Amino acid sequence: MKISIEGGNSLLLAGPASLAVMRGSGEVIGAPLKRGDRIVVREGIQLPFYFKRRSVVEVTLGKGATYERVEGGVIPPSWEEVAEEVARTRPRLTIVMGGVDSGKTTFCTYLANKLVEIAKPIAIIDGDIGQANIGAPATIGLGLIEKHLTDLFAVEAEELYFVGAISPGGALAQVLRGLSHMVKISKGKLTIVNTDGWIQGSDAKEYKLSIVRLFKPDVVVGLQREDELEPVLQEIEDECKVLRTEAPKTIRRRSRAERRLHRERGYRKFLADSKLRRFSVEEVEIVGNLFGFEKMMTPNEVQRYSETLRQRILYGEEGHGALFLITRGAVPRGGISELRREVGKEVAVIEGWPGGFLVGLLDDENRVLGLGVLTELDLARGTMRIYTPVEEGVARIQLSKLRLTREGRERMMTL
Repeated sequence: MKISIEGGNSLLLAGPASLAVMRGSGEVIGAPLKRGDRIVVREGIQLPFYFKRRSVVEVTLGKGATYERVEGGVIPPSWEEVAEEVARTRPRLTIVMGGVDSGKTTFCTYLANKLVEIAKPIAIIDGDIGQANIGAPATIGLGLIEKHLTDLFAVEAEELYFVGAISPGGALAQVLRGLSHMVKISKGKLTIVNTDGWIQGSDAKEYKLSIVRLFKPDVVVGLQREDELEPVLQEIEDECKVLRTEAPKTIRRRSRAERRLHRERGYRKFLADSKLRRFSVEEVEIVGNLFGFEKMMTPNEVQRYSETLRQRILYGEEGHGALFLITRGAVPRGGISELRREVGKEVAVIEGWPGGFLVGLLDDENRVLGLGVLTELDLARGTMRIYTPVEEGVARIQLSKLRLTREGRERMMTL
């Protein structure tokens, strides 16, 4: 459909959709928009198109897509002021903070579009492990921006760090290590760090303060609806420049289901062209575990306990007071009681492999080669089967508790 827009007004377009400029000019998230340009808006995001003068556009709407005319601009004037200040001072490191659905990703895109006009490449570190765009969910990604863009999801990840969780609450050390790794890699470039939306409570405050004090940014940008970030921003004002700005009023809050769908698109992006591959436990190092117990069992322990249980154990973990086992099939009557007496601990058993788990595949320098879905780990036979696009160079496989299907759909997180 053709739509005419008066100069100084905006069009909000929610995907899946596309917009082609037939006449006129404008801007989309800080990127220039001119006649002949065609912008695709993928499902799950909304883009604000601002037109400087009377313009005519051709809009194509997919299933569930919507558009809305808005008088005036959508981007807050304070975003323009912050971007101008950052462009003027060219800080080494800018950290962006804000709550869930506050517009952090859109702001980072806007800021990158303004900075790429004066320096390139611009490094963006995507530290939002639950709603990642550059990296996959459960990872921290680093992307390099060399031209205007409208969607960080389209940016190729130059480097990934596998965290193995989609919330920082239970993985603080991993997230901080990953951010530190990325900041070192991006040294010498104008760098923007997009953080996650966890800001409520004392633990979240201490986590955000840790990020600032560990990386010593030149600038922290705080996006707020009211004053929810003030406990953090006020405490760091003597340590770095703090720039406050607001969340756009047009930002739509996403439901939990929509956030899950965004993650699943990210999994599929990094699992494309996967095949089922077999790995030997003797040839790769296994890092971490699946269920959070103190240690993964050794192949020798698995063999010994299998004899007592009278059923082949595929995988097991051991804690101070319990064993957690995955067996090939049903355990004969009395087997669990016998094993409990032998080890002096509680014994929990899952019969049959319980589905896929997200894993990271790393090389011998701990660089992430890609992701995969672990479909079976048989410690007794020393084999792993992983659905992954990675074909060679794997030295380590990092386990996580996140459960996925081969198609990248989330299953219940824990058992």
